[in-house]
Amino acid sequence: MQQDPIPQLPYEVIAALDKGRKIEAIKLLRSAKDLDLKEAKEEVERYLGRAQVYNPIREEPPSRHTLALVIGLLILAAAGYFVFGRI
Repeated sequence: MQQDPIPQLPYEVIAALDKGRKIEAIKLLRSAKDLDLKEAKEEVERYLGRAQVYNPIREEPPSRHTLALVIGLLILAAAGYFVFGRI
């Protein structure tokens, strides 16, 4: 069973999708390819569905700055507990 290929979309449409602006992407696609609303929506959804298979979203690990901030806050909270918590 062969799946449909990923639709070729204009750069502006892909850029809007990368920013999470699906409605804007549909509007841009309608004007670029002269499609009606249903066709443009289906093509964008087909792109999103197939693109996730080939390019899954990867979450980046927390940066060292985030880790240092969390550790610093834990140390500060522990110090506050020992200084003010025993009264």
